[in-house]
Amino acid sequence: MRRPIALLPLALLLAGCGQAATTTSAEDFRGQERAVAQVVEDLQQAGEDDDAARICRDLIVQDLARQLDGAGSSCTEEIERSIEDVDDYELVVRDVTVSGDTAQATVEAGDAEDGRTTLRFAREGGAWRAAELPGS
Repeated sequence: MRRPIALLPLALLLAGCGQAATTTSAEDFRGQERAVAQVVEDLQQAGEDDDAARICRDLIVQDLARQLDGAGSSCTEEIERSIEDVDDYELVVRDVTVSGDTAQATVEAGDAEDGRTTLRFAREGGAWRAAELPGS
């Protein structure tokens, strides 16, 4: 079965499975910007740990988790499939912009500048969570 196109970029977000990141880009930020960058690192770590349940429960907004549940299987199953599709490379958060309860982060895969993508986040229940997937 072919996965929804929106989940393919999730594999980019979870990249690094099987290869630990050598640096933590969250350390380059302060305050709320650092908290957002930490979510990117937490998503990557959960991917490395094959912990799809944590991603669905703690790291993405619940509306997104419900959308993935509606894709014909559970959020956890969809995330597990995305994790399986990941190639090994490091993610680096290059920029974070926070505006109230929303934020966006520019994330780069390894050293490739053309591998940059913008991820959107929302504060939910006092914590930052990924609010959408690129391409969705």
